Amino acid sequence: MSVERNRSPSMASAIEELVAERNHDVVFVDGWLMAQYLPTRFDGMSLLHQHNAEHVMWRRQAELERAPLRRAVLRLEARRVRRYEAAMVARFDVVFAVSELDRAALSGLAEGSEIRLLANVPDPTLLERPALEPPEEPVVLFLGTLSWQPNVEGLTRFLRQALPALRRANGDVRLVVAGSGASASLASLAARTPGVEFLGKVLDDEPLYRMARAFVDPGLGGAGTRVKLLNSLARGLPIVATNDAAGGLGVVSGEHALLAADPSATVAPLVRVLTDDALWRSLSRSGRELIRARFVPEIAFASLDDALAEP
Repeated sequence: MSVERNRSPSMASAIEELVAERNHDVVFVDGWLMAQYLPTRFDGMSLLHQHNAEHVMWRRQAELERAPLRRAVLRLEARRVRRYEAAMVARFDVVFAVSELDRAALSGLAEGSEIRLLANVPDPTLLERPALEPPEEPVVLFLGTLSWQPNVEGLTRFLRQALPALRRANGDVRLVVAGSGASASLASLAARTPGVEFLGKVLDDEPLYRMARAFVDPGLGGAGTRVKLLNSLARGLPIVATNDAAGGLGVVSGEHALLAADPSATVAPLVRVLTDDALWRSLSRSGRELIRARFVPEIAFASLDDALAEP
């Protein structure tokens, strides 16, 4: 459905004409929705950057769905996506995955396809900002795309299950939810949940990072890697996240972030971050060190440089 919704004959025609007019060496395709536009007459190198193992994301969403009819529809779509993704991967000379988990999933789709790692990176300006200090107020931040289903699923469960328990442990806790694309139902849930401040889209993230004591990502399902967590690590704001949300980033629980099995299990680690300054400083420092070691462009994009340098 996603591919068909983004199909454009005029786009396909424009790209075919562009390739016919000039002698290009490489076509780099960014994401599976654009893969349908790989020119049929192109005989140079073709590269695909796959931001998610899409069939994994659809399969996980089907597993989370409770309504029988919706679950059946999601399972059907997951199978269709898997077939399409397998055919798509086979068309490219090199496919880049954003994590080793996605790399393994994509490698299983088309035998003989070359799958390399090209990690996501955070906003590069975040590492340039001065180190944060732990604020006094127990503010927890969620900043992300509020239309993405893994975010919606996890945040909904956090609001209903975890936040009330967290406020029983610390009645002063305030959750700030920021990001674009929230549905009316999600915005309404946030508005009527005690202790929640719903901001919607924000243009400047720095006041939020300085105000918050912790970043929470209760996401469920999905694939790829969460750029919002890379951004928080780069800024030095300690993270509490589900295992699903932190998947593929290589974070070590207790060193770079605190991880939990599901949204309801984030309460205890959040209490620790909200009350322990020594832990806060250790997580803040280690998170930034992880980004510098693995997720800056000169390191993360080396595989792309290597592919482009090949004859």
